[in-house]
Amino acid sequence: DGSTPLFLFDSHTPGSGKSLLADVVATLVTGSRAPRTTQANDDEMRKRITSFLLASEPLTLIDNVSHRLGGAVLDAALTGEVWADRKLGGNESVKLPMNMVFMATGNNVQVKGDLSRRTLRCRLDPKQEFPEQRQDFKHPRLLPWVKQQRPRLIMAVLTILQSYQRNDARPELSNFGSFEGWSDLVRGALVWLGMAD
Repeated sequence: DGSTPLFLFDSHTPGSGKSLLADVVATLVTGSRAPRTTQANDDEMRKRITSFLLASEPLTLIDNVSHRLGGAVLDAALTGEVWADRKLGGNESVKLPMNMVFMATGNNVQVKGDLSRRTLRCRLDPKQEFPEQRQDFKHPRLLPWVKQQRPRLIMAVLTILQSYQRNDARPELSNFGSFEGWSDLVRGALVWLGMAD
């Protein structure tokens, strides 16, 4: 129940795999790569969010963030359960369930204002100067592998969540305001498995 934080894939250098990681997430969820948008001012972001929700997009990727990320519109979208706006090109109002997950990628992304508490940052460090030239991958063509293994991977995720739900022992976690439902289920299951919080 409730809202989901923005997932920011960040690195200090291009070619680290940020967009690839977002595409892996999207491929697991939808079977295809993440639909992309670019960073925009509040008015344009509001229009894009309404369009994505009308199209029933389950997630979106704000790709290659180059300026400080944040603003009132994105803040509201991340913590609201219902999105109210007017349809583009008219005056008809719509109310849509806010059930879309937001991801973002960029190099050394700075987050502004309240977005900092609404964001989970995944910092990728390839530990080399030219990461796009790496050759030592277990799965050199990762996205086709994820697509092929998708049923098995989804079954593994669902098995973890089901086992966690059936177990009475719950880890004690600090509060994650506005994202309690996500925290209780996803964060709780990972900590229950023994992973770092």
